[in-house]
Amino acid sequence: MLASSAVLATVGAAACSSSKASTSGAGKPATGTPIKVETLAVPAAMKSEASQQDGLKVAIRVINASGGINGRPIEVTYCPNLNDVNTTQACARDAVSNSQVVAWLGGSGLGASVDPIFDAAGLASIGGSVYSPVDATSKTSFTISGGIFNTIISAKAAVEQLGAKRIGVPFIDMPAGAALAPFIDSVVKPLGAQSVGAIPISQTAADLTPFIAKEISANPDVVVDGLLIDQFSQFIRGMSQQGSNIPFLVSTGVYDAQQISSQLAGANQHIYLVDEFDHQAPGYAQFLADMKKYDPTAPTNDSTLESWMSVELFAYAAQHASSITRDGILAEMNSLNNYTINGLVPGLDYTARQTGMGGTLPRLFNDSVWLEKYENGKAVPVGNYQQIKLFG
Repeated sequence: MLASSAVLATVGAAACSSSKASTSGAGKPATGTPIKVETLAVPAAMKSEASQQDGLKVAIRVINASGGINGRPIEVTYCPNLNDVNTTQACARDAVSNSQVVAWLGGSGLGASVDPIFDAAGLASIGGSVYSPVDATSKTSFTISGGIFNTIISAKAAVEQLGAKRIGVPFIDMPAGAALAPFIDSVVKPLGAQSVGAIPISQTAADLTPFIAKEISANPDVVVDGLLIDQFSQFIRGMSQQGSNIPFLVSTGVYDAQQISSQLAGANQHIYLVDEFDHQAPGYAQFLADMKKYDPTAPTNDSTLESWMSVELFAYAAQHASSITRDGILAEMNSLNNYTINGLVPGLDYTARQTGMGGTLPRLFNDSVWLEKYENGKAVPVGNYQQIKLFG
C-alpha cells in the first residue's frame, strides 16, 4: 500500500485460473490431514492492516469448503503481532521451528527483520507486498505487489494518464522520506514532468494547516501519498477545507470506494484510486463474491484482496508441488511463471529477475498499477484502464 510504507522508497506452466478450480473434491468440505501455514494476527485497531486478515480468512474458508487441496484443509496459525520488530521476529521463529508449517502467508511488513529467518530455514513467504528492499532480494520472498514502489508508479500513472506535469509530494520528515521526491523525479522527468511541493511533515505533527498551505502554493497538478494513513487522510480533508480542488492519488490498498465515502466524506470529489491489482479481471469478481458470501461487512480494499490472493497463490503451489512439504512448496514457487491469479496481476514469473534499477531489486515481481476515479461512491476506470509499469 502507499500510505504506511512510502517512506521506505529509498530503496510450472502458464496458469491463469483460480486455485479453487484445480482442487479436488469440489463441493465437499476437506476432511484430510491439515496443511499447516502461519501468518500474523493483526490487532483490529490497526485499521487497514487488520483488513489483510479478513481476506486471508475468507479465502481459506472457501477453499476448505470446496474440497481443500487434494481433500486436505488449510490450517492457519495466527501469531499475535504488535507490528514491531521483536514480536514479528518471534512469530517468524515460531513458524520455522514447527516443521509441520510448510509456508508463511501474506508477508510481514518487516522483511529486513524476518526474511533472513525464512531464508535460513527455507520457508517460503508467499504473497504480500514489497515493504522493504530486502523483500525484493530474499530468496524465499514471493511477493505479489510492488508495495513501497506503488507511490512512484502512481506518479508515473498521473503523468501518462492524467496529463500531470507537477507532482505534489508531501512526505514524512525522515531521511528515507526525503528520497521520495528525487525518486519520483528520476521516473517522471524523462516524461516532461517534475515533483513540486516536496514538504517534510513530522510524524507527530498535529496541525497540518501550514503544510497544506505550502502544498497548495506549490500548485501541483496532483498530490501523491508519502505520508502515514491517518496523516494523508487529514491532509486530504484539510486541502478540501481550504477550498482546493487539486486531485489526490489514493491507494486502494488503504481505501476502497465505500471507505472513501465514509471516511473522507466532504473531501472525496477529487480523488483517483491507485489499484494495486486489476479490478476488471475475473479474479476480482470472484474475490468480491467470496467476501460478500463469507464476510460482507469487511472492507474490500486491496489489502484485503492481497491477503486473499496470497492464499490463492499458496493453494495453487501446493496443488502442483511434488510434495506438500516445506521443500516441495519452495521448489514449486521457484518454478512458477506466468501465473496471473485469475487475471489479477500480470503473469508472475518467479523464475525471472527484475533488471530495472540495474538489477538491484531482482525479486520485484510486480511493478504495475491501474487508475480509477472516485465518482459518486463508486470507482470508475480511467480511460481504457491501462496497466502502468514502473519499469518498461
